[in-house]
This record gives sequence, structure tokens and C-alpha cells, in this order.
Amino acid sequence: MTVTNGRPSPFLQLATDADWESYTGGAGNGDGVVMNPTTSLAPSFDVPGRNIVMAAGNCIVKGKLWSTDANVSTAIPAASASNRIDRLVMRLNRTAGTAIAFLQPVVITGTPSGSPVIPAITQSPTGNWDLPICHWTSTSAGGLTSLVDERYDVGRTMHSGPAANMPTWLIRPTLFYQTDLNQVMVWNGSSWLFLGQPADTVHNMPAMSAGWSIGQTAKYRLNGDGDLQVVFRDLIPGTITDGTTIWGAGTFSGNYLVTGPRRMVSYAQLQGLDAGSGRTEGCALQFEIDGSVTVYGVASAATRLDFHGTIPLWG
Repeated sequence: MTVTNGRPSPFLQLATDADWESYTGGAGNGDGVVMNPTTSLAPSFDVPGRNIVMAAGNCIVKGKLWSTDANVSTAIPAASASNRIDRLVMRLNRTAGTAIAFLQPVVITGTPSGSPVIPAITQSPTGNWDLPICHWTSTSAGGLTSLVDERYDVGRTMHSGPAANMPTWLIRPTLFYQTDLNQVMVWNGSSWLFLGQPADTVHNMPAMSAGWSIGQTAKYRLNGDGDLQVVFRDLIPGTITDGTTIWGAGTFSGNYLVTGPRRMVSYAQLQGLDAGSGRTEGCALQFEIDGSVTVYGVASAATRLDFHGTIPLWG
């Protein structure tokens, strides 16, 4: 058994980089850009020189501070036969032999492809550790396009931006507000989980299929849990067959789509008759993954079909 006494102290100092990383990590210090000012290490293109440029600023990677008081340019490799996505990171190289190489900007060259993807970063507890700064498309024609800023403020536990920009390299639990989808996600150390969102506005349902029509109300919205709330009143039946599609594919789209069929009980003035068994059945509406709605358990027409409920969209 080895016990190392408290350090730093007048008797014992932090002697290794591993000690320092354990100390700063244990104190809750995260990796990121020191976003004061907000232009700190902001990326931009030097197209004529084929460089990716970081503005003056500071960052911290595993407790190590790196700073520059002027723009820093990093060369972008020559164009490939197909488009590719390249990425700029601040790379901590624990085995480096010089101060410059210990923590410096590095371009990770992506794989050329007809459908290029963002190259992965490296985060090893003993080898290299990458802090993403940005990524972009290097076109086969030599162009530099679609620059995406990946900087994150050091130490923050709440971030915001488009859903596509959510980082997957974070260590600590972190919240992310998706500005395009109006949702809050939480990072659990390995994946993003849905947390919540404000209820959105109420939307009117479109016209119905198979001769059905809306007698009074047919509206929907997302509630604060991200699930689909619907209210249908006085749906007037047309063609009545078990499995009839009464709202076609695409009625719901985007965030309103279920991940699997969801069948919910509805209410009718006259219950549908199951001709096969001679007994009465409750009617049900089924919400499909393509955004359509079908009706089940209806062998004879109900004079009115009402429905209100919440349909789970997550999981």
C-alpha cells in the first residue's frame, strides 16, 4: 500500500503532470476556451494561404493554460480527390519532447468521401488529449467552406447552439439548449439524453383522408416533456375499415414523429362492432412512424369519434 501525503505543502509538492491533472480535474476544472472575450480563439479562414486561423485568446486543456496575444495560423492540407471534413483541435501531447509540441493547434485531416464525416478526436488518459476548436469542408476543387465553430467556454455546465453542434467529448455532466429545436438535453458522460422543453404553440391538423372530416377541433402540440398532445373532437367518419388511414403520411413531421407505432383508445358515440366476434369494441387511433394516423377496432361507423391524450415520442 502506498499513501502519498497531502500536497502541495511546505513539505511535499505536486511532482508530476499526472499529479497536476488529478488535482485540477478533481477540483472540477473542465477543458475549454477561456471565452473572455467571446472572440477568444475564434476560428476563421485564411483562404489565399490555405490556413485555419485562431484569434488571440486562451484555452485550458487538462489543467494546462495555452494563450496567444495575436492570430495563430495552422496550415490546412492540400485538397483531396473528393470532399472531406477537416477539424482543428488544441492537442495536448503528453509524450512531446518540446514545449511547442506539448500543447498546440493541430489539423485532423478527414477521410475524402462523397459523404464525408467529421473526423474523430483523441482523448487518452495517458497519450494525446484533443480540445475541438472548429471543423469545415475542404472541397475537392480546393475550396474551404462550411466553417463550424466548436469552441466551448471552460468550466461551463450549460451550453447552447444547434442540435448538430452538441459535443460528444465532454467529461462532466452538462446541459445543452438546442436553439433550433427548443429542447434541453443532458450529457451523462457518454451520450445526450432528452431533458425537457417548453410546450410549443397549438397547431391545427390538416385535412383528413378516406372521406373523414373534422367536425369541431383537431389540434396538436408538444408538451414540456417533449411528447405529443392531441385533441380531436367530432371527427366525422367516412370509409370505415379496420386499419383505415385517416391522416396520411407526413401529417406529423420532425419532432412530432413517434419512434414506434402508438395506439391509443378513443371515444365514440357508438362503439364499433367487431363483426367477427359479434361483440362491441372500443375504437383506437394509431400514430405511425411516418407521421400518419390510422383507426382500428372499427367495423361499423361511429357517429362521432373524439380523442384526447399524450403520445410518448421518446424511446
